[in-house]
Amino acid sequence: AGLTALTQGLRVRYALWVLLAAGFHQTALLLLPLAVLVSSKRWFISLIAMGAMASVAAILALGDTLASYTHGYLEAAYQSEGAFIRLSMNLLPAMLFLALANRMAIAQEERRLWHWLSLGAMLLMALYVLSPSSTAVDRIGLYLIPLQLAMFSHLPGALRRAVSPTFIALTIVIYFGTVLFVWLVFAVHASGWLPYQTVLGEV
Repeated sequence: AGLTALTQGLRVRYALWVLLAAGFHQTALLLLPLAVLVSSKRWFISLIAMGAMASVAAILALGDTLASYTHGYLEAAYQSEGAFIRLSMNLLPAMLFLALANRMAIAQEERRLWHWLSLGAMLLMALYVLSPSSTAVDRIGLYLIPLQLAMFSHLPGALRRAVSPTFIALTIVIYFGTVLFVWLVFAVHASGWLPYQTVLGEV
């Protein structure tokens, strides 16, 4: 809801949604800089604002729990099974967007939003290699999942002149179906999610 508001230029509403999200998990405050990034057309102002706001947001988000975050993510070097796969799933649509953005019929503010999130996905993959804790990078990567929804929903239209939209749509369904199947069968903690509850019953 917040990202949708942001693509419509409703920055105050976006900020309110972020604050609401922070009530569930304080790290959501790290998304506040997106409001500046999307609205600004000058990249250097965007970068300065992003750095300043991210720093403030991080302090507010972590607060008294800073010590526990530092211990868990840096000192104990928590590791997340499947972090590389999840980050790769963000990296793929990020690369597709940067390559096909001009073929997508979207508003300028929305284009800037997905542009910054795409760059973020690429940065997180680099941090995955450098960070002592894959869990820290993995947690931030969860906020970039909407990039998958946006890019794959626009992909059939972006490639319609070269490939059948129906074929692309079926390929996307098979792709995500395969991801879910592999996770349920091979993931380390998959047993904790079984039986899987669906509208059709337990699977």
